[in-house]
Amino acid sequence: MTTREVSYNLSGCVRNMSLAVAGTSIVLYDYWTTGRGLERHFLALQTTGARGEFSFDVRKGIYCLEVIPNRDTRFARQTLDTIKVTTNTTFTINLQTGAILSGRVRTAGGEIVRGCEILVFGIEPSCIRAREDVDADGAYSIALPRGKYYLAVRHKGVQADADPESVSDLETGTFLTPSFHVVDLERDTRYALMLPELVRFKGAISNADGHPVPDVRVTISPTNLPDNVFAVEASLIAVCLSDKTGLFEVDVEPGTFDVKLEPGPNSHLSERLVSAILVDQARTRTYSLGSGYRLYGQVVFAGEPVKNALVSISGGKIDSSILTDARGRYSFSLSGGSYELNVAPQPDSLARLPFRLLSPHTACLSLAEDTQLNIELKQGISVCGKVLDHLQKPRAGVQLSLYHKKGDLLEGNGGQERPIAFAISGDDGSYEFRVTPGEYFLVMNNQKESAQALVACQGDLRSDLTWQGACQVSFEIVSEFDEPVSHCQVFYHDYKKGGPEGGGSAALAPSAAITGDDGLCIFTLPSGIYSFYFQPPAQGSFQTRQIRQLSINGDLSRKIRLLLKEEGQ
Repeated sequence: MTTREVSYNLSGCVRNMSLAVAGTSIVLYDYWTTGRGLERHFLALQTTGARGEFSFDVRKGIYCLEVIPNRDTRFARQTLDTIKVTTNTTFTINLQTGAILSGRVRTAGGEIVRGCEILVFGIEPSCIRAREDVDADGAYSIALPRGKYYLAVRHKGVQADADPESVSDLETGTFLTPSFHVVDLERDTRYALMLPELVRFKGAISNADGHPVPDVRVTISPTNLPDNVFAVEASLIAVCLSDKTGLFEVDVEPGTFDVKLEPGPNSHLSERLVSAILVDQARTRTYSLGSGYRLYGQVVFAGEPVKNALVSISGGKIDSSILTDARGRYSFSLSGGSYELNVAPQPDSLARLPFRLLSPHTACLSLAEDTQLNIELKQGISVCGKVLDHLQKPRAGVQLSLYHKKGDLLEGNGGQERPIAFAISGDDGSYEFRVTPGEYFLVMNNQKESAQALVACQGDLRSDLTWQGACQVSFEIVSEFDEPVSHCQVFYHDYKKGGPEGGGSAALAPSAAITGDDGLCIFTLPSGIYSFYFQPPAQGSFQTRQIRQLSINGDLSRKIRLLLKEEGQ
């Protein structure tokens, strides 16, 4: 059995006016990847004691705390994001009196909407994330710090990683509206959340012989995400199952949507993705599923199931990911052909088994019949070290991508469709991967010229990475009054090559970062000339700003002031 990792104490106390506040809920999250980027993952919940105290045992990592005061008080919620734990960590949370935001959720026709939840995201000045269920009358009430907020409505229980076996238990009347509402909360406010006019999206699913296919898991998601930094995190999708006649229906806001169809494990049909479907009127669309095979199995470690491991399959037109269930099981329905399977354990910070010590698993397979493929994960060899510049100074915040070495040179964007693992260098420049014996390429900030070949044998490997010409660029984004501007997206591109001037449609790729509560963001870049674009939240108070040409040949720190929008802008 593997050795348990060292754990640290993440603790503190909750106070108001120097007095302890008991009965406050403290929710602990870490961050996982689910194939769409990093997302918060629930770890644990505690209620503060008589002295306002709370305490969690965690491993080294980055965490988030959500502070939910007792409903009988007017204390405002808080979110403490990106808490870096490398040793025992203690701090004090001071509660402030907030404003009450309340109201009801109704359809455009005035009918009460039940079975949904309100998502709250702080625009300015606070970095707040909150979720509140509506009651049987469609009502909601939540205490928040004064400020400006995005609100979204999501059908309750509909998440991207919802257990397929529970989808059939969701209430009827599933709906999807990817729009965000904006509320300026300066005092107690009643805000009626009105859904837009919805269109009935109907579908009929059949096989190649024209027979209806029941129990197909249907996931509907907007083709283009809203111009909002929280759009991915909100996970505004709809999930339902086709009935015994192969029909499904969801009420959606008019727009363009992608539909993923995943047949049941015993159907011998292949999953299908249909992109960019324009839904502007109620009509029934037909979808046909071709024959396929079932790829299934269990992911285990030391004889015990590994739940929530990310299992990805790619090949042909398929690029799909799922998380293993509580028994470590996974299942895909695929057409025949060649595929690459990747399994990566999540770094569950409270798991009894130290999953972060396990290495990713990759397998190539040819699918011509139903195939059971059980995966036994192994404790990986440690590949660790520090990222250094040419002066041997550590570099923090460098994105590292690990690839299997399948040739002498990296081609294209790394010679692979996807890396097998990601990491970001810590404050001291340190990084670590867990791998199986083999040959790898390690790439910094997606710059293939930085690729370094590694050979992992039976023992742990230490390899410090030196990137010649690497420069650390730090921006502090503030208002005219030196107040930090959070949630500001910072895009860059090579000035000589040209590129997009930012814009809300740009994905948060390696060429973008978002400022935190302190208004800071840091890049590590090769020497060169760059253009930068600073984009605060669209519904916030500040104008965008651009630096068209900035020469970088050494470390650079700059304070960027954003102007307030003009009246009526």
